[in-house]
Amino acid sequence: MKAKYGNMTVDVWQISKIRSEDAWLKEAFSMDRIYFTATDKPQLYIRGGFGGTWGEVGDYLIYNPTFPNNYQIISQHKAKKELAFIH
Repeated sequence: MKAKYGNMTVDVWQISKIRSEDAWLKEAFSMDRIYFTATDKPQLYIRGGFGGTWGEVGDYLIYNPTFPNNYQIISQHKAKKELAFIH
């Protein structure tokens, strides 16, 4: 799914236990850039930086293809304010 985030057009996936078929997301999982933790309450983990970043089911994973390997997670609450979905 595409969305406007600030002045950028980005790829977006609402984190769920069901993976999207979007190529960018499949690549991120297959390259082990992102993965789910094996806990009672699964969380999505982004590798990199200082300890990585976590997101929960329902939050949004954002990928800006202009900057390879640039992933970000924002909460549902923030997404409602800051993402404009493109249909």
